[in-house]
Amino acid sequence: MSRLDNIFQKDNVLIPFITAGDPNINMTYELIKVMEENGADIIELGIPFSDPVAEGVAVQEADLRALAAKTTTDSIFDMLEKLRKESDIPVVLLTYMNPIYVYGTKRFMERCAQVGVDGVMVPDVPYEEKGELEQECKENGVALISMISLTTKDRIGMIAKEASGYIYCISSIGELTDVEHVKQEINDMTCRVNEVNDIPVVVGFDGGNVKNAIEIAKVSAGLVLENAVVSLVGDYGMDAAIYVADLIKQIKQAI
Repeated sequence: MSRLDNIFQKDNVLIPFITAGDPNINMTYELIKVMEENGADIIELGIPFSDPVAEGVAVQEADLRALAAKTTTDSIFDMLEKLRKESDIPVVLLTYMNPIYVYGTKRFMERCAQVGVDGVMVPDVPYEEKGELEQECKENGVALISMISLTTKDRIGMIAKEASGYIYCISSIGELTDVEHVKQEINDMTCRVNEVNDIPVVVGFDGGNVKNAIEIAKVSAGLVLENAVVSLVGDYGMDAAIYVADLIKQIKQAI
């Protein structure tokens, strides 16, 4: 059983996202350990990119800070190799096809396997064009995480049938969203997924509203903190660890 499969044996999985190298790669290492100690179950780690078209302002700014700190793909892999000596927490990389292509797809996936990366998410690679990437993932034991949204309804079955690891449902659950409506949408999507694949569906959560987090946790296998931790790192920089610890602990206890 993979690390991801093992984690999803329990309910209410918490998955914080951070950008690697923001404010620097050493701090990223410390933040991962702090989040794990306070209840994080999986870490989604963004590889900084100069044109992150699928990200909001907070992540775009984090990418720029990380690039200014000279963060490279190799420095991220080196940090993860060090992390694996102390931690078994599953790690999923979020990146774009350009950094993978520049690094070399085969070499990138082999390096992922070497340092214990459990999955990758590549939002600019559509289902119809995932063939080469998916093959390299399979050969190296790395899950290619699929993404769906509230507008993907007609394609959910097709995407879910070949999905691995877990499925990431993008949502717009912030402070003011009609949570009951979104819960019904998520429940409907999960049912569609499970018609073709018994795979966990996690939901992206944009914000720190604990009440909303509790509600969404009721209808999903896990909760992804999309911007909340990134924003804290942006606000507090090298002093962010204590604030990140408090947030992770608060949401984990709540859900």
